[in-house]
Amino acid sequence: MNTTPNLGLAHIHANQSQKEVTANQFADGLDTAIAGSIIIDLADKTEYTLTTVEARHAILVFKGILTASNTIIIPTESANKKWIVAHHCNGDFPICFQHVNTESIALQPNEHRWTFSDGEQLYMI
Repeated sequence: MNTTPNLGLAHIHANQSQKEVTANQFADGLDTAIAGSIIIDLADKTEYTLTTVEARHAILVFKGILTASNTIIIPTESANKKWIVAHHCNGDFPICFQHVNTESIALQPNEHRWTFSDGEQLYMI
């Protein structure tokens, strides 16, 4: 299946039946990628792995009471991806973001930042 290079959204094929299904999935995926937000509760966790569905959202807001720093594992995709990440947790501990087996980057309490993945490494802007 052919997909868009950055969001991985399915292309509509010329001879495809039910084009509206693919078009609706495309629209929903685009909406999530540019305007979707999700709140993730980190209470009682020290590590959390984002699902691919969670990672497709444009805005990731983290809440809950932290008793230690927390590591967020972000799935690696071949495409570039950008997020706004927000640390709204209680407790004076950072949230660290990383892909598996990469160096982490930290977000301090009450901090909001742009995060960028080139498919291999994460960066905060």
